Amino acid sequence: MFQKLLSVLLFAITFIGVSNAQPEKWEEEHPCVQEICIGDSVDKLRQIGWQPVDYTSKRVERVSKSLRARRAKTFPGFGSDGVPSYLIVGLFDSDLLDDMERVKVACTPNEIRGTYLSKGGHKTDVRVSLMPVAGKTTMSWRVIGIGRMYSGFESNEQQAQLSQDLNARYGRFLNRQPSGAMVVPMGKEIALSLHWVDLARDKSFGNHGLCDRPKRISVD
Repeated sequence: MFQKLLSVLLFAITFIGVSNAQPEKWEEEHPCVQEICIGDSVDKLRQIGWQPVDYTSKRVERVSKSLRARRAKTFPGFGSDGVPSYLIVGLFDSDLLDDMERVKVACTPNEIRGTYLSKGGHKTDVRVSLMPVAGKTTMSWRVIGIGRMYSGFESNEQQAQLSQDLNARYGRFLNRQPSGAMVVPMGKEIALSLHWVDLARDKSFGNHGLCDRPKRISVD
């Protein structure tokens, strides 16, 4: 359910980013939950107890060959060893943070996801991307999305109160670009989505020497 909702939210976020040709300028501030913020690096990820991921061979084999091929183009440089399983499956946990930091190149926009439970017991999905560092030739992992679903309300009044609290906390980030927030009532649940969608940044991938360059078409 949460993954389907996340897909809907991401579509809406991307649509907003594309439809506004001249986005309003905002100060460089990113929304946060208590444990982590949009834009945080691997150092901050180390402070969270991520739910462990079971990388069975069957789980890896379920990933289609076409997706594996795309991941190989996205993360080049692994040679005969192939792209690591966690990059193929697209999931990480606490044991993989050191391995993630050893990945230095991504040729296309990318993301992998980790999950943890907040202090209040709310399941929280975090998406991270290996992205270019502004003004440098290096890349680093940064948090680009945080999704949290609130449920189990004891009354309509309790749900309404939480919705009010969320809108009060994230009001200045609503409908903001490139980093912003969405609070979405979903029947008996409320979804919180914090996101960082930067189309200009996404166009800067692919400049590394390991990345495939589009073949030039002859005019003749």
